[in-house]
Amino acid sequence: ETAVAGVGDLSTELVDPSLNVVDTNVLLKKQAGEFDILMKCSTLGQHQLTVKWSGINVPGSPFKFTSTLPTSPHHVQVSGKGLHQAVCGSNASFSICPASGLPGLDAKALSLTLESEHGYSLPIKVQNKASAYTASYKAPPQPGSYLLSVQYHHQHVPFSPFQVEVVEAQPESVIPIDGPTFQLSHTVGSLAQGEALKFCLASVDPHSPPPQVTATDPDGVTVPV
Repeated sequence: ETAVAGVGDLSTELVDPSLNVVDTNVLLKKQAGEFDILMKCSTLGQHQLTVKWSGINVPGSPFKFTSTLPTSPHHVQVSGKGLHQAVCGSNASFSICPASGLPGLDAKALSLTLESEHGYSLPIKVQNKASAYTASYKAPPQPGSYLLSVQYHHQHVPFSPFQVEVVEAQPESVIPIDGPTFQLSHTVGSLAQGEALKFCLASVDPHSPPPQVTATDPDGVTVPV
């Protein structure tokens, strides 16, 4: 932006790692004094861009940057519970990152959508965390199946779109268990694979010994808790 710089000419020079000069194009925007600099790097490595106004370097010039291979959508990895399940009205999240050893992702190239079969669409926020991104959304108030699309450079990443099951929140309840001195507070409903069930044992008798708690899986295997 050169509106406050006065009358002058903008010049650029791009040098690749082999010290060859690379062609650049300077385009004047519709707004007076604003320019776009277009360049195409065909060599990997550090480049140097010199930008001058009336023969004098602009602040920060020359600029140095590294040209790398773009990350393919097929090398984008996504993971997290928010790709498959969410609770009505609650926040859900998942992570997005490049495969190991590849350069970071361009947030502007990410396109995320969550839609119902009736065309209902929800916004998804993306936050940069180190070399990865965290995507989050607030689940809709109505339960049902939704499609979550994750695209990079307008192409689906592996396994996208994902089917998200939005379920109603299950109320907590207190029910009696074997023995007159304890009550169990737990969450009623189904659990996703790998999800933890938290509950509290409330002692009615302060002198009662600690209880022994076990869990039995669908195969009939009993394990201590």
